[in-house]
Amino acid sequence: SENAGGVKRKVLGHVAAGVVDELARTFGLDRCIRLGLATRDGMVQRMQSCFSAKGHILWHKLFGTTRDVPVKLEICSGGGEWAAAQAKSEGKDASWVALEIMRDRTHKAFS
Repeated sequence: SENAGGVKRKVLGHVAAGVVDELARTFGLDRCIRLGLATRDGMVQRMQSCFSAKGHILWHKLFGTTRDVPVKLEICSGGGEWAAAQAKSEGKDASWVALEIMRDRTHKAFS
């Protein structure tokens, strides 16, 4: 129903806002916002556009690709060296996600 669609959009908006707020709190997005490189509302809108109506991640929108390429996931990626090397060697033939739950290791991957 139309009302259910509105509820889904509202929930996805909350999810997107939560992701952006967490990135601002823990990952430095707040600095980008303070420097005027991005706005919170713009980031929420961009993040929300990366989810389907069913809440599935739309990888092509997240990565900004125009063609369907495989998404590869490196779990427990540590500092990300291996995943970065794989992504570099595959170029545009695949999109890579590196997953690490230890914040110090995650920070190392981007520093």
